[in-house]
Amino acid sequence: MPNRLRPSKNAIIYSMIDEEPFVGIPPTKPVTVPVLLFPRDSVNEPPTLSMEKVGEDIYVMRARGYKLQDQDGRLVASMDGEAQRWCIQYAERNDAYVVAKENDRNVGWVAPVEGDERQIHIKTLIMGPSEPPFYPSNQLFRFRYPRD
Repeated sequence: MPNRLRPSKNAIIYSMIDEEPFVGIPPTKPVTVPVLLFPRDSVNEPPTLSMEKVGEDIYVMRARGYKLQDQDGRLVASMDGEAQRWCIQYAERNDAYVVAKENDRNVGWVAPVEGDERQIHIKTLIMGPSEPPFYPSNQLFRFRYPRD
């Protein structure tokens, strides 16, 4: 049984790549900041994001008031512009979720797997030919909800 998604003011999101780093933004205050992966041992408390359900499997997400958006193939949090709508779908075979653009569900969040880069990319999603479909771990995310 999947961990059901729900609207939340403090959802904890983590990637399914090695060591399952948290998704969040650095504690800076510019207009636009990158959305990064934080190793679990690098933070005292996991970063949280707010999730507002705006349609069937469709969410608007924010980090400390910043709206999560695709900017030139990178996931950023910005005070400017419209909030991007994300389709979050359960991947049964992987017991995790894929986060895609609402208007192009073949494109979505992809965690970097090599090098020192920590920023989440927005790329074409790869789906393995099986039933149910299989997704690589760098395209999969899980959600936890501490008390709202």
